[in-house]
Amino acid sequence: MAAIFLKSLIIGYSGAVMPGALLTYVMNQSMKKGVKVGYLVIAGHALLETVLMVLIFLGLNQVLASNAMSIIVSFFGGGLLIYLGIKGIMEILTGKLTVAFDESAKTDSDGKVVLAGGLISLANPYFIIWWAGIGMVLLFEAYHLFGITGVLLFGIGHFLADLSWYVFISLLVSKTKGFLNIKVYRIVAFVLSAALVAFGIYYVISGFKFIGIL
Repeated sequence: MAAIFLKSLIIGYSGAVMPGALLTYVMNQSMKKGVKVGYLVIAGHALLETVLMVLIFLGLNQVLASNAMSIIVSFFGGGLLIYLGIKGIMEILTGKLTVAFDESAKTDSDGKVVLAGGLISLANPYFIIWWAGIGMVLLFEAYHLFGITGVLLFGIGHFLADLSWYVFISLLVSKTKGFLNIKVYRIVAFVLSAALVAFGIYYVISGFKFIGIL
């Protein structure tokens, strides 16, 4: 069971650290509101993901344990992990991975920050792709191995990855009025992108095993 939790945590970090609208928003608001922004944003983000997990589970609970589902999830999710991992590595190597914040951004109320955590996530195409492929893989694996307990472990690991990363960013920005050294940031992102590729290969190999090739 620990493996499910750790895998969810690591893959969760790989998605959380990649620059995007949510990261930029957290940085902007943390300049003015402090470390609580990380907690507020993830409250909204986690609420959205909890609803999504429940909907996915309720819609698939009859087929999650089927061999056909195992094959589809392994190849699709594994391929998506490999693609996103390689894409992340290429962005790092070509210098495209950057972060920035705008000190002139307006300050939102606590309620708006929570709402933004959900709405900005929902508006991100990567968020939908992630849950359609990677999230589905992890949810399937967790349920297949440990039932509801596995699903809860997956959810907790994923939530802790998002929470710890964004609270760290809020704390860093609010206390230093700056951001993590870009070289260090790129090293962290590179390692996590490489982990995505490794997990992707593992799932594709699992797919071949399900159809009896390996």
